[in-house]
Parts: sequence; C-alpha cells; structure tokens
Amino acid sequence: MKKAITIATLLLIMLTSCDNYLDMQPLDIPTTPEEIFSKKQTAMKYVARIYSFMPKPTQTSAGNDATGEPWVPGSDEADNGFNHQINKINNNSWNTSNIPYDKWANLYKGIRECTYFMQYIHLCDDITEEERNFYYNEARCLRAYCYWQLMRLYGPVVLVPTDWDVTDPNADYLRTYPSRNTWEECVQFVCDELDAVAPNLKTVMPAAEMGRLTPGAALAIKSQVLLYSASQLMNPKGKSMFEGWKSVKDGKDLIPTTYDANKWKLAADAAKAVIDYQLAGSGNAYELTVVRESDGTINPYKSLYDAFAEKYNKETILARTISDQAWFQRLLSTNINNNCWGGINPSQRLVDAYAMDNGVYPITGYRDATKVGDYDGVTAGIECTNGGEFPIKDPRVCKDVNSADNNDYYFEVLNDYPVNDKLAGYFNKYEHPFDGTVDKDRSIAKMYRNREPRFYIDIAYNALYYPYGVPSGNGKLKELLPNISNSNYVEMNFTYSGKIRCTATGYCQRKYTTRDINPKLGTAAGWCQPMVYPIIRLNEIYLNYVEALIEIGDLSNPDIWTYWNKIRERAGLPDIEEVYPEVTTSQGEARKYLRHERMVELALEGNRYFDCRRWQVCHITNIDCWGMNVYSTTGFPMGRPRNASQASSGTWSFYKRIYSVYGSPSQRVWEDKNYLWPINMTELNKNRNIEQAPGW
Repeated sequence: MKKAITIATLLLIMLTSCDNYLDMQPLDIPTTPEEIFSKKQTAMKYVARIYSFMPKPTQTSAGNDATGEPWVPGSDEADNGFNHQINKINNNSWNTSNIPYDKWANLYKGIRECTYFMQYIHLCDDITEEERNFYYNEARCLRAYCYWQLMRLYGPVVLVPTDWDVTDPNADYLRTYPSRNTWEECVQFVCDELDAVAPNLKTVMPAAEMGRLTPGAALAIKSQVLLYSASQLMNPKGKSMFEGWKSVKDGKDLIPTTYDANKWKLAADAAKAVIDYQLAGSGNAYELTVVRESDGTINPYKSLYDAFAEKYNKETILARTISDQAWFQRLLSTNINNNCWGGINPSQRLVDAYAMDNGVYPITGYRDATKVGDYDGVTAGIECTNGGEFPIKDPRVCKDVNSADNNDYYFEVLNDYPVNDKLAGYFNKYEHPFDGTVDKDRSIAKMYRNREPRFYIDIAYNALYYPYGVPSGNGKLKELLPNISNSNYVEMNFTYSGKIRCTATGYCQRKYTTRDINPKLGTAAGWCQPMVYPIIRLNEIYLNYVEALIEIGDLSNPDIWTYWNKIRERAGLPDIEEVYPEVTTSQGEARKYLRHERMVELALEGNRYFDCRRWQVCHITNIDCWGMNVYSTTGFPMGRPRNASQASSGTWSFYKRIYSVYGSPSQRVWEDKNYLWPINMTELNKNRNIEQAPGW
C-alpha cells in the first residue's frame, strides 16, 4: 500500500548559489515515495531538501528563526548591533516557552527527512548501484550531523530507531519514546554512523557539487564530537554539575559524572585521522593555505586572506558557498554605505586577544576597576572580574603596567613617547600591512599598531580605510570596480551619532569580507560575490589534536609543537615555546595558551560559543561584553583628544572601554543551567517522559 507524504513549503534550498547540482527547487506537490524516487531528477531534489538542515553560518544575527546561527554574538568574542533574539539568551530572559533559534523540532525534522530518503532511494532505477550507495550514505551522514548539532546544544538526545516508519505522517516517534538516550549512547551512535559512511562517500567533488559531504568531512565531524565528549562539561574532573540527572527509563546517568582520561586519547586519534587522511595518488587531502614569496618566505596576510577568499581550497573540509547581500551588510559599518548595518561586532576582549607582531599577547588579565587590588586572569580574557575591565598589560609591550588610569587603553611601545603624554596614544600616516594604504594624516590609536597579521585580516577598527576593488595579483589595489571614488577606500569611522544601526563595540568584523564585494555600487551585483563560508577547516582539526595531546599530559610529544606552530607560522608568529617557554613544562600553561590560540585563530567562526561551554568557563566569559565608547561625539579625527585637558577628562572619548550597547551588566547574565539548552514546552507536552535539562 502506498503511503502518501506531503512535501510542501520549504526554505529555498541553496547549498550554494553557484553549485548547480544542489541549487534545485524543492518538491512542492503531494506525492508518493514511488513517484519521488522513480527518476533521478526528483530524487536529487530531495537531496537538496535534506541538505537544507546543514548549518547556515550567515544567519549569525538572524531573528527568532530556527535556522539562525547566533554563536558569534552569543559568546564573549562579539556583540551584535541589533536588538536581536540572541540578547534574550545573553541576558538570560529566555524560558521553556520562548526559546530563540529553537532547533529541537527542526533538526528532528531533518533526521526524519534523511531517514525517509534512505528508506526509499532504492526505488530509483535510473541511477547506478554505485550512485545509489553514495546517496544513501550521504543522507546517513547528514542524519548523523543533525544529531551532532542537537547534542552540542541539548546534551543527550533521543536516538530515533533507524527502522522508524517515516512515511506515515501521523507517526511521531518523539511522542512515544521512553526517555533521552545517555550521552555515551549518543556519542557511540553518531561516531559509529560516521565511521560507517566515510568509506562510501565521494572523495573528490566536481566543481558543481562542492559543499557536499566527503569522507574527510565525516571524520572531521567525528573529531568535533569526541573533543566535546572529552571536555570538562561531559567528562568532569571533580563534581559533575549534572550529578543526579538520570534517565526515567532505566535510572542511568544521562551525562557521565566521573572522569575518563581515555576520552582524550580517542579525541586525539580522531583528529589525527583527519590530518593523515589521504587521497589516492595525491597525498594528504588537506593542507593549510600558505602563500609564499619568491624567496620562499610565507606571506601571512595573503595566506590568511586566501584561506577564505580562495574558494574550496585544500584547507576547507566542510563549507557552504554564500552570496548573501544581507550577510555582508551585517559585517560592514554604516559609514561605508547607507545600507550597511554593522551588526556583528567584535568585542574589546577579542581585540585584546590578538598578539603583538613579536608574538607576545599584550593583555595578561584584567583588573577590576571598581575594587581595590588586582586580579590576574588567564590570558585573553578566559577569566576576568565583575564590575570593570581595566587591562593588565604584559611589560614586554608597554611601560606603565601598574597605571590605575582607566583611560590608559593603548599599548605603549618602548622608547616611543613619554608615558604622561596622552596625546601620544595616536599616530598618523599609518600604512596598513595588507592593504598598503597611507592613512592620509588621520590619527589611529596605537592599540592597533604592531599587531599580528590575523588582527588586520579579522578586525575593522576606527578610522580604518577599507578597500573595495580587484587585486592586481601582487596584493596591491590598482584595478577598481566601477563607481568607486578616486580615494579607493571607504573610511570606517565608528560613532553612534544617533544612527539606528551602528556597531555596539566600536569594531566590525572584517573576516570574510573579500576585496571583490563592492557595496558602493548600490546593486546586488556589488554585494553578492560568492564566497565560501567554512564550517570546518584543517586549522580547527590541528587545534583539536593539540588540545587533546595536552590534556593527555605528555608534553614531550613533538606533535604538540609541530601542529601548533604550523598555525602560528602561517600567521607570521614565532613558535609558541619561543615566546612562552613555560608551555613545554606546565600542562596548565600549555592549556591556557592553547585556548588563547583557538580564540584568535578561529575568531568569529562560531567555535568560541561551544568551546567555552565544553570547557565549562561561561560563568567567567559570558558575564559582560566590552568595547569602545560608540557614544563619543568628538570632532575630527573621531576619538582623539584635541588637547591635554580633554585627554585627562576622558569622559567622552571614543577610546574608552565601556560596556557595549547590548553587553552591559543588565544585558549579560549567566546561569549554569544555560550550559544545556532547554526543550520547548510544546515538545514536553507531547510526551512527559522527556527529561528536561537541569535547572529548567
């Protein structure tokens, strides 16, 4: 008997705008499995349907939709310039009836769709057995990935039986299941699925199919799963915050309450499997993007830029191609174009995290400006105090490290100027190390000088001139797209000035904005230049591997320094043990600086949100968000004191650390229950056997 299933009202399915194979309209008519899978054409439209449940990273600051990806402004690396739903999570005003970006039902829908495809692809007669096997395993891999997306938010979830009859529209397994599966059961199932499908996926995709899952992508997802499972939240040293949370079915602990050191070995092995993965006759499948000069030296700026601008390079393991005007509008300052929103805003803490060009991290911790005494936090803001954020500087990058002046925001360079001359916190005629532009006598804070290359590729700061045009091949801008003024640059001058849309921190995200986009054109063609948004890159896998080896505790393992320093060498920095020799003898120091490296290397990619959760440090990192004073109303040049008197007052200056617009104490509130997302009451009302997350 044929069982009808209605396939209606879908999101526009676009893995990429230029990937013709996946750029298909979904089915929109009632049909039967036999009708769907009778021809390859309709079966492939269903492939597009199941790919719609892949992450959509460009929805970083989207509203309440389940497809939103709010991870960047939901962590301490950024805030958002809009009053979006992520603020409900940041200020802890959400509840089980009002869950922004609620993904539980949507991802289970994805699991259902993948299972449906797997159950009926065998009906398709006009494809080969080899193709049928590939498509089956592709859907199976996507299903495992849907589970992983659930697990990193909700912890242990419900594993739907693989033989569940999904053709019956009235069959809802979630209404009848007896309880959540344990975390261990979920990890085992997902990893077993990924291991099973990896040998059966295509190793190399033609250009029109880029973005589809490959064996390397399956192994990389497994690396993420096992790293998360080995980390403190799910593998506690000491008392578990989930102690007493048990299955209503059999009384098992839903999350482990005792430490298992072997999990770090499993995580290390999983990461190394990706690193060592080879293509037949082609060597390693993945390599860091590295651009070398004629003398063989690495050009770190071009290397870091090309890691994103060069589509589907060998560093990219899993990605989506985007050509979304709204995405770029969220990144760029309102000063560039009236249609720019400037809504994804790096925090001052992230800006502080980038090293100087000698590899030294300028900030070693933060002093609570409202209390007596200092607080030595972990480098780069892994720890800081409530009530104020006055940075404690490394003496290798400044002079007066004991200054109590809260306006002493800049990094002072030795023998450069008198410490008591506040006007000397600025400099003129700054040449951007990547763009090669002279800043036309405008003043820029010394905080932005002599920083590492990743800073200049990732961060747009006050008074920066941002170039739009086509590189001529040598990294210099000589050829320009039409309708750009003779200056060749658009100034990013961040002030509030009564604007509705404006950066909340005084910074905008420059990472991902390639030189090909040109909002000055005022047309979709100016914005919508396809670029690849990476979901998993090789650099993340390197860092996964190094972290696991550090936690295993054998600091004599040379792989720690080999793979860590591959990342630093590409970034133009000295080896980590050269700058911080203590990392070779202290597991705690190695852990601290590895976490710092992840914050910078993976900045603004969505990893930080989940890193802080698995490390169980959100009670420290997610309590506030700082930036520059975007309410400043000073004249030309913005934020620079005009005289010593103005410099000493510091009440209105742009260059003053204040809480960001949506990051004030009343806007960032953390409770430990937020380590796991709650399940919506609508779902709980279907079946009271479900175990709600602790604290909710």
